[in-house]
Amino acid sequence: MKNIEIFSLAVGEILGECYSSFPVPTDITRATIGSSVKEYYPDFDPSKIDLREPEYEIAKHTISWLTKAGYIWLTEGDENSNMVKATLSPKGLELLNAVPKSISGSIGSNLAKGAKDIGIAVFQNLVTQVLSQGVNFHAALE
Repeated sequence: MKNIEIFSLAVGEILGECYSSFPVPTDITRATIGSSVKEYYPDFDPSKIDLREPEYEIAKHTISWLTKAGYIWLTEGDENSNMVKATLSPKGLELLNAVPKSISGSIGSNLAKGAKDIGIAVFQNLVTQVLSQGVNFHAALE
C-alpha cells in the first residue's frame, strides 16, 4: 500500500473515532490506528506489532498533521506521543456533520463505521471529501 493510501485510511480511522466519542476526548494510539490500517492486508497478524513499520509511523504523523491542519485538538499528549486524547475541533465537527447526497447519513457517522462496513473505496472517498472541504473552509476564513 502506498503512503497516501495509508494516510487516507489513518485519517478516516482517527476522525471516525473522534466523531464517535464527541465531545468526549478519545484515546488515539499509533498502534491502534496502524493496526486498523494493517487489517486490510491479507497476511496481517495482530499479535505482531512493530511500531517501526510504515503503517504505524504514518499513523503517528497523521495525528500530527490532523492537529496542525486544525481538524482535531489534543487534550492530552502531544503530536509525538504514542498515545493522545483527541477531540474534534469546530472545523472537524462541521466538516464531519456534512451530509453528501451520495450517502445516507453524515460523513462522520459513516467514517465511524469504518472502512470494513462501508467499503474501502467509499471510506477513502469520504476522507477525500473532508480534506477537500477543509481547504475550502480554510480559504473562506481568509
